[in-house]
Amino acid sequence: ASEDYLVSKAVIPQEDPVSFIKFLPLRNPRSGSSSSSSSTQTAMPSTLLVAAQVDSTVRLFSPSGELVLSFSAGHEHPVTHLTVSPSHDEYFLATGDAGGVIRVHKVAVRQIRLTKDQRQARRNSTDEKLSQFLGPSVNVSATLHRQMQVPPGSDGEAARVTALAVASQSGSKYFVAGDDEGKISVFTKNGTLHAKIDATATPGAAVEGLDAHLSSLLFRAGAEWGFVELDKLEVRYMDCPKFEGRVTAAAIDTQQASRVLLADEQGTVWVFNVKNKKDCKLDLRFAKAATRTPLELASIRGFVLGLEYADAGSGDPAAVLALNVSAAAKRSERPGQAPPSVVWRRTFAPVRGWAVHKRYQQGDLIACLSEDGHEIEIMELLMQVHKEPSGDSFGNFKLPVIAVAIVLVLGYQYVKQKGGGKSGGGGAAGARKFDFADSDFAAALKSKRKPGGGLKPGFVGR
Repeated sequence: ASEDYLVSKAVIPQEDPVSFIKFLPLRNPRSGSSSSSSSTQTAMPSTLLVAAQVDSTVRLFSPSGELVLSFSAGHEHPVTHLTVSPSHDEYFLATGDAGGVIRVHKVAVRQIRLTKDQRQARRNSTDEKLSQFLGPSVNVSATLHRQMQVPPGSDGEAARVTALAVASQSGSKYFVAGDDEGKISVFTKNGTLHAKIDATATPGAAVEGLDAHLSSLLFRAGAEWGFVELDKLEVRYMDCPKFEGRVTAAAIDTQQASRVLLADEQGTVWVFNVKNKKDCKLDLRFAKAATRTPLELASIRGFVLGLEYADAGSGDPAAVLALNVSAAAKRSERPGQAPPSVVWRRTFAPVRGWAVHKRYQQGDLIACLSEDGHEIEIMELLMQVHKEPSGDSFGNFKLPVIAVAIVLVLGYQYVKQKGGGKSGGGGAAGARKFDFADSDFAAALKSKRKPGGGLKPGFVGR
């Protein structure tokens, strides 16, 4: 049951409707801190949830639902897109509006250090007996860092941004925006327009999605999809076997960057291996009835998460589900086919969007935004991947061999040391140890080394 895997952590009501949500990853909290430091500062969360409204209002929440910051992004046009820094080396968020303007805000997050008086005041509070560690956990601030303008379209008017992402290639970060004419505008980290690339040659096809992970940037536009090489300013189109039609959802496998997750127009989920971003091989295809459209995909370790939007026509509710993709690492005897792999499915009231965050040594997080934008629910995902035992056929043979080798080495050293000692009696039979250093044989060898030396006539030895 889904209740065994999804645990609700917080439900955050919103006075004004929210349009977009994203998880902003933070550095992992340091473990093993001293007791003195832990008593003066609160724990650092692993992420913050960013919620953006059409009117430019941006709010940041902790995973427990605590509001830590609210500010205005400063757009003159309605906000249409939100993206965040993909890694925790620096914190920023970017918002795009209907006028093609992209504004980047840097986010500073610091742990709150409590003074002795503040800790004592919390202990002595007569209102409620609360822990001294409750209350605001972090001090968060945001400052405007960059502003960029997407080049106008072919008609000279402002291009309509349809996708926004932050990508990194060859050690450089880029802000990437796709528009309704199938163009991709690439901006450098300092906000300079680097290039404008044609993502598709199909007239009227818009860039429908961008997904960045590590050094890969995946795009989809109509019936075409592939990778954008930002350092070479070129697009690599992918043509995979057995896949026909239009891609409706796409994501890069976060555990294996050469693996891509796709959904077709029927909602079927495909897993392709795109080694070197050239060769495309089918790893896995889930059953057609496992998922339906409209659908969004996300990747966590060993699983594909899917968000099925509510379908008013068929009456199907919104749902979040998990597909077991770990079988793709070891293909079945019948390539491209797998048994039903829906691990769980949980239905929701109609939703507008979602966000997924992977955590280290903790349960992953999922946030769902209600269709009216007035409620955000944060849930913790508790799932583990079964690790297959090592396939080394000599695995059970290595340990005994190593043990025997160690015993032989130790035995050799023992015999060598005992054999190098002086002669002497010992044992019940008065056995005599033999010392080559005192033997006639050693004396003969010594005389042989002298000029003209040799063995004495009649020497037989003892």
